[in-house]
Amino acid sequence: MTGREFTENMIDGGLNSVCVTCDEDYMIAMIYIADCLTFKRNIDLETFNVRRERDKMVDTLLSMLDFE
Repeated sequence: MTGREFTENMIDGGLNSVCVTCDEDYMIAMIYIADCLTFKRNIDLETFNVRRERDKMVDTLLSMLDFE
């Protein structure tokens, strides 16, 4: 494989780590960050709660369903 070398210095805004235990939780964290950026809210990874964010996501998706 050929290409340019990639370093952390090439990332605008720097790097942060997200403390999660599995891929699903990582995706929820990324959605939380995207949501904060979209609605211009502060990203607060110190108080980030995976369970709360997952529940919000499930509630939002279920609210779009039309149960009869």
